[in-house]
Amino acid sequence: MTDDLSWPDGEERSGMSGAEGDRKRTETVRAAPKAMSAGLWPGIAGRPGRTGAPDAFLAHVAAAEGARIATRRTIGAGFAARVPAGS
Repeated sequence: MTDDLSWPDGEERSGMSGAEGDRKRTETVRAAPKAMSAGLWPGIAGRPGRTGAPDAFLAHVAAAEGARIATRRTIGAGFAARVPAGS
């Protein structure tokens, strides 16, 4: 992400472009499956001209074969169900 106001297009400079997701997916196909985390800074992502970038990124990832979108809560619940407490 950037706070450079000279780039109002969220897709262009948000760090959340579809191309980045495609690159990560290509790396995953070559090796073992991986997780990609996309964090948002509300003070930056919420600026006018950038609010559509997260939606565009999530739509791009959701359209990819084999991709799954999960919240931290979902990931934590899955981990807790598979790993005994205290291990």
